[in-house]
Amino acid sequence: MKKYDSYKDSGIEWIGEIPSHWEVKKLKHLSYIKTGYTPSKDDKENYDEAGVVWAKPDDLKEYLPIIDSKERISEIGLKKQNLIPKYSILVCCIGSVGKFGIAGCDLVTNQQINSIVFNESTNTQFGKYLIGASIIEHDRNSNGNVVKILNSENQKNIFFPLPPPLEEQNSIASFLDRKTAEIDELIADKKRLLELYEEEKTAIINQAVTKGLDPNAPMKDSGIEWLGEIPEHWEVKKLKYLAKINPTKNQSYKDYEDEVVFLPMDKVKENGSFEDDITKPINELWNGYTYFEKGDILIAKITPCFENGKGTLLSNLKTNFGFGSTEFHVVRANLANSNYLFYVTRSHVFMSIGEAFMTGAAGQKRVPSDFISEFALALPSKNEQQSIVQHIESECSKIDFKKARTEELIELLTEYRTALISEAVTGKIKVTED
Repeated sequence: MKKYDSYKDSGIEWIGEIPSHWEVKKLKHLSYIKTGYTPSKDDKENYDEAGVVWAKPDDLKEYLPIIDSKERISEIGLKKQNLIPKYSILVCCIGSVGKFGIAGCDLVTNQQINSIVFNESTNTQFGKYLIGASIIEHDRNSNGNVVKILNSENQKNIFFPLPPPLEEQNSIASFLDRKTAEIDELIADKKRLLELYEEEKTAIINQAVTKGLDPNAPMKDSGIEWLGEIPEHWEVKKLKYLAKINPTKNQSYKDYEDEVVFLPMDKVKENGSFEDDITKPINELWNGYTYFEKGDILIAKITPCFENGKGTLLSNLKTNFGFGSTEFHVVRANLANSNYLFYVTRSHVFMSIGEAFMTGAAGQKRVPSDFISEFALALPSKNEQQSIVQHIESECSKIDFKKARTEELIELLTEYRTALISEAVTGKIKVTED
């Protein structure tokens, strides 16, 4: 892309050279900053009655920086000075320092967010891109080892590049609005493609474990409404006759002195993989956690983990046994191929029926162990089970390869988006015409 005719050193490391006619100014000279606060219970009730929208760091979206308006505020009573005007730039300054968004309505924020209101010298949209390009600088100016904190004084003194003519700022902002929208659309398309790949994998698994691999095989009625027809030579078996459900601990392991794998819920992934990088002493885990052994199948029992597909086969567990979250069911195959049973638990049939059987209050629903035990599945011979497993793994590995390529492309597009913003707002490229 085009460059400006001449450049000068900005004197600021993160900015580098800027066009000769640009300036470098501290944030406090471009805006005023309002800090958030934690209201009392009474204040919260007053704001709730007035229809005030509350903003927290989780609301901030770096690439879609809009906070949806629930209600326009006509009046509020107490603490009106804490009202943040629409179109302010909201920046997280505690924890995820530099994460930002734009206020889509008048609102109030908690103390983790500082709100930036640009003055007449700065186009707000241009200012948004400036903040996005300065995330690393926000992080560098923060303090704290466990939780990072950027105080407002440090934030006010961050330097930013600025083309003095508002027309030039407007042009850069319009260019970036257009280009980032194009990139965001491409990224969204690729993310939708990833969802389709996952649906394809689910369809492959479901077809294989309910209908087999031979499309011409004679079929029979399974006698199970949701299972439908199955190959004529297959059986229908309940899972409890093929595996132990939530088996008891092997007491001979109790006095071992070695550490064993510990799996919290976040170490089991939606794609069926797991990370066994945490080990703890056995005596710390023996009581109060779910026990499992190498080769077992884990199934998350609680919502939304079950619906999201958190489950895994522990064939490569690095210790012979271990412990994990109490929110796992354990299935130990004994009369069927463990890989085959694992894919049964990944099938659409198992997941959809399991979701329907969940019990408990909203937000705390769980799949009962009775559902696991009584689940009726279609069972081929052991040789056919192995063939089905090989087919699923072969087809899914091809899809995983395509997924990896798509994820790489998303990463490249994201990096390009970030670089484009940085290059434009620091003047490394010229997007305006003379």
